[in-house]
Amino acid sequence: IFLKNCGKSLSEYIHKKKIEEAERLVAETDLTFREISENLGFGNEYYFNTFFKKHAGMSPGEYRKVTDR
Repeated sequence: IFLKNCGKSLSEYIHKKKIEEAERLVAETDLTFREISENLGFGNEYYFNTFFKKHAGMSPGEYRKVTDR
């Protein structure tokens, strides 16, 4: 039903929302990557870093640098 109504699977939708929030938190806050990882429900910081890099195309540290906070 979700796929039919939204055009993507529930897991794709959740991943999209998580990466949007992760990008916002990395760019706009002084939270550590560990704190962001915990806030978004990742099991550990390593998994968060892997997820972020896969979906954003760069590590959270690189992303924070290029957003010129």
